[in-house]
Amino acid sequence: MKRDIFHALYIGMFPVILTAGILTIPLVSDYSNHMLAEQAASQTARWFWGHAISGVAFGFSLLAACSINRYLSMRGQARSGAVSLSFIAIGAALYAFGLGADGIL
Repeated sequence: MKRDIFHALYIGMFPVILTAGILTIPLVSDYSNHMLAEQAASQTARWFWGHAISGVAFGFSLLAACSINRYLSMRGQARSGAVSLSFIAIGAALYAFGLGADGIL
């Protein structure tokens, strides 16, 4: 019973932590406007913490994916669990790459 509560927490905490991380990162609406990009880049602590929090969220996304995979496997849908785990891992990696590339462009 206690283990199920932790699995539910992983699944619920992932979107909350990811949202907090993304909302912490300074918004640059137009990267071709150098003034906006410089203004956002000057907020280095906020930029760092937003990406750090988002990184923690990606760790929780893998825990959530493993919990979902475990649940589906226990219900006789192991193939669906493996497919969803693969898609979540690939999606998290691509999104992390996108957040990292956000500051480069």
